[in-house]
Amino acid sequence: MAIVHKAAIIHKNADGFDRWAFPNTPDNPAYVPTIAEPQIPTEGTHITDVDTEFFEEVREIYNIYSGHLSEDRTMERIKTCSWGPSWRKDVIEYCHSFVRCHKANKATGRIYFLMIHIQEPNTPWEVVHMDWLTSLPPGGDKSCN
Repeated sequence: MAIVHKAAIIHKNADGFDRWAFPNTPDNPAYVPTIAEPQIPTEGTHITDVDTEFFEEVREIYNIYSGHLSEDRTMERIKTCSWGPSWRKDVIEYCHSFVRCHKANKATGRIYFLMIHIQEPNTPWEVVHMDWLTSLPPGGDKSCN
């Protein structure tokens, strides 16, 4: 494909290429191959007793494009399109098989709670509490420090 300058309609010295999009074909230097979207059934329930077919449904829902969902969200999406014997147990086992996701989503183990019990006031300004933030970097010219 040869790129040839075309004068724009209004501004003759401008480039006219921005008026029409180039086709996304292999002979275009900026060609981007398109990836086919996985076909997920949107209506009806699919009943199967074949494990491989069931796990194909699970893989479509719990895949790289949709992000690895939690067990609950995966089950919500699976139960609308598929069912199988002991399907809940199979979905949980499949979700737990992704060790990388479980390591990334692991809780830090910190327990968050109030440091002191805050007394509820009965009238406005009866009780005033303050939090002190220390060790903050300087704020620059506009700082009140």
